[in-house]
Parts: sequence; structure tokens; C-alpha cells
Amino acid sequence: MKHILHFIFGGITIFTFAQCGSSQVFVTEPPFTHGEVAQEPWTAGEDRSLSGTNVLIPMKDEGGVELDSLHYRGKRVPLHRMEKGSYVVYIGRLYDETKPDLIMHADPRKEGGNRPPRLIPRSDLDLDEGEAAVSYSMNGERYYYRLTDLTPSPPVHYNQKPPF
Repeated sequence: MKHILHFIFGGITIFTFAQCGSSQVFVTEPPFTHGEVAQEPWTAGEDRSLSGTNVLIPMKDEGGVELDSLHYRGKRVPLHRMEKGSYVVYIGRLYDETKPDLIMHADPRKEGGNRPPRLIPRSDLDLDEGEAAVSYSMNGERYYYRLTDLTPSPPVHYNQKPPF
């Protein structure tokens, strides 16, 4: 009898946690209005060793919410709010993944300079190619809004690594 109760309780627990991953709420009418969303390739450094993409979301009316993260190309990055006068834009900065050279040697001391890989949070949202999504919280609930028309912008070069 104990085994049957454990089996039933385990099944209910697994079913409950399995439902948590599918609770993403995509909205079609968000409380904010945005302008033309742009994707801007960038490079940094004298040798242009760093590269990535900025996603710029200009806001017309924030609607009392603050956007917190961007889901784009299978990655999830934080959004940074920039304000100049009445102009507000959210910037999501994605870095291109570069694999550093690894030193493999029979002497473990010569492998001491190897750096561990940088972990990049992955997005669990199902987005089509060229689509992005922003997330925000309202009344204790997390919402996602799908961005479909990302306009390509000319590339930008920074002399140093971008600030965030």
C-alpha cells in the first residue's frame, strides 16, 4: 500500500512541475507602446575581437511597466533602460560566442591558463527566426510580448568593450 501511495504522489508531483514550464503568457496587446525595433551588429576592440548584436527598443509610452529581459536567437539577456530627456530606449546586448583556445597537455600545470566557458542563459521560448520577445512583470504575473519586425541597422564599432 505504501508503494502505491508513493507512486501516486510522485506522479502528481512530476505532473505539477511539468506544467510550470508551459505557463508562458504571450500577450498581443501590451500595456506599453514601442517604436521601430532595431537590431544593430557591433564590434569592439582594436582587433575587433568582441562582437555581437544590440537590440534597441524605443518606447513611446511605458504604460507603467519596466521591461526586464530580451529573448533573441535562443539567448536571454537583461534589458537596460537608457533615458535622455523624454526619449527612453531599452537595449539588449548579445555577445557572439567565441570559443577560446584550450591548452591540452600531459602536464596539468601547463593547462592552468585555460579559462572556464562563460555560461549564457538560454531562452526557453519558442520563437521563429528573426523574432524576439521581451518579458515584463505586472501584478505579480510574468508576461511576454513577441517582437516580429526587427529592422537591421548599420554596424557600430566601439573602441572598448561596451559597458554592459
